[in-house]
Amino acid sequence: MLRSLLFFSFLFLSALAFSQEEDFLNADNPSQSEDPYILPKNLFHIENAFTFSESSYSDNLAFRYGVGSGVELKLSADFSFQKSSTEVDAITLTAKYGVTEQRGLLPAISLFANLQYEPQNAEKYSTDFLIVTKHALSSRFSLGTNFGADAHFSQYDMVTELSFSLSKRINLLTEYFATFSNGSAPSHNIDLGLAYIFKPDIQFDFLIAQPIFSPYSEPFLSVGVSYRGRFKKSSELYTHRLKSHF
Repeated sequence: MLRSLLFFSFLFLSALAFSQEEDFLNADNPSQSEDPYILPKNLFHIENAFTFSESSYSDNLAFRYGVGSGVELKLSADFSFQKSSTEVDAITLTAKYGVTEQRGLLPAISLFANLQYEPQNAEKYSTDFLIVTKHALSSRFSLGTNFGADAHFSQYDMVTELSFSLSKRINLLTEYFATFSNGSAPSHNIDLGLAYIFKPDIQFDFLIAQPIFSPYSEPFLSVGVSYRGRFKKSSELYTHRLKSHF
């Protein structure tokens, strides 16, 4: 909890210290889906999301960095909290490559590769791959999809997202997301999310999810905050940017 409070304090102080910019950050939160947007070179995001359900409380902390040439790296960690202990559930390294921006009917496309370390599992290391698309249907609406599978093709994940820009600072989304695993019943879920751009470099977000046709899943609530910074003046324009901020 102390780590989380320090993180929030850091974001508020940074909001006052950094100069304003006309463009806004494009965070992965609050959606369950990934976004094809690639961070420009030397820019970074710190994104934190707390998830609450009836039986658990968890935290996902991610650091994203724009390498350049359409490449982004992300290091994330998932924590679960019990009454007397904190466990690291997973540490994930993600490489992301922007294939193309939206061109007419062709959506923006990016490819993802994840290497995950799960210290609590017998099989501690796993890999999976993902293809991500997003299409700006209008100045306010966009449609995104995620399709992924693990390296053994024993589990498949999909997300369909419809997002709506209510204003320059407020964005809404709804998603259907599902997991299909060999030998177990599929998990189907829907959610509603909201993101508020507090400052050009800071976003607060909220999401509520509800399982459908999934007796072994439970509803959950997520709240998060994201911060954008830079190690030095970026020499690249904000390419691969979409009108939606999700």
